[in-house]
Amino acid sequence: MAQYVSIGMLTKELNITIAEIQVTASFFGLKISGNQPHFQLTLHDANNIRNYYSRGEKEVPKEKQVPIKTASFTEKDDIPKSFLVDELYSNKTIELIQKEDRFVNRKAHQIEFYSDILNSIFTDEEAFSICGRISDSIARNLFNIFNYGTYNQSDKYQAHKIAMLALAKYGSTFLTFCLTLKPLPFKYGNVIELFSELEKRKKHTEVPILRVIHTNAFGEKEKLSISFYSITNVNERIRYKNIVQVKNETTKQILMKVTKSGVIIPEEGAREIIPIIQLFVRFAKDPQKFIISYGFETGECGVCGRRLTDPISIRYGIGPTCANSLGYRF
Repeated sequence: MAQYVSIGMLTKELNITIAEIQVTASFFGLKISGNQPHFQLTLHDANNIRNYYSRGEKEVPKEKQVPIKTASFTEKDDIPKSFLVDELYSNKTIELIQKEDRFVNRKAHQIEFYSDILNSIFTDEEAFSICGRISDSIARNLFNIFNYGTYNQSDKYQAHKIAMLALAKYGSTFLTFCLTLKPLPFKYGNVIELFSELEKRKKHTEVPILRVIHTNAFGEKEKLSISFYSITNVNERIRYKNIVQVKNETTKQILMKVTKSGVIIPEEGAREIIPIIQLFVRFAKDPQKFIISYGFETGECGVCGRRLTDPISIRYGIGPTCANSLGYRF
């Protein structure tokens, strides 16, 4: 018979708030909404939270700790068929995409439609291609018209107008990336460093997570998490050790999955996916740099997500317990 522990009992036992339990529970895939002290957790989930705090500054009496079963996850090495893609980018191509800015020194030319005159730096093909990468029905229709070869001067003018508005909003580097990017999924290259960082954390927590801060198109900070891709069946929880999942913790949206060999598959409907892919590429090269940056910008430990209070920890963006356990030296 399953045993349960109430949230209220756990807050008293650990001397923490319900809000802290909500945050900690989210690390283990649990969602607790609102102020619910009578909410019941299974004994397994309660022990996950107890063991999490026992590794930090708040110690839990040993007699109240119940060991977590080591077989909580069934780990798999295989890769689902959806990741087996024939035509993929090379690492060299992606690096070129990141660095190249084909529009920065481009001279403008005039597009006329009756008495209206528009200055544009794009060719017709580029302007219509940008329309094809915008989630707007009018822009998409212009792109389809261009592909059918039936566009007129009005369509051309509208396409250049939309492309120039996109340039003003997103910048030339972003549009270069858009136009160079072939249909997804694609392959970035080696991301072993990122997987090694997650493997290192598996020694200290059942659900290892990497955290990174992202600035969206409106200049707002959003929190992203990177963890091993897992699914839950009726009888078991399966974790793919060669696939990670990227999630926007601010919007609660799954963004993409990435294999150890570097194949990236964005989720259907994921927003602002290209700048996030760019961020992921940079993160994969130097995870520790971004872990520290996350902690410094949010005031939370870049490893466990707990609030930082020590001035030195805030400066480096990581708590002393996590820094020591992962071998970081400052």
